[in-house]
Amino acid sequence: MSVQCEVTSNKSAGAAMSVFERYLTVWVFLCIVAGIALGQLLPWLFQAVGRMEVIIQQAV
Repeated sequence: MSVQCEVTSNKSAGAAMSVFERYLTVWVFLCIVAGIALGQLLPWLFQAVGRMEVIIQQAV
């Protein structure tokens, strides 16, 4: 292994993970649950967002 590889691997191995990184799977799961719950409670809001669209005209 080269010296550069050893230095890079030592730096990355010593870096501690933040709380956000450590529990990223939990945050994603909570966001999915919150999205489903909000979709059930406020369907009109999500339908309004879904009706918004960007029209892109192609040059002919």
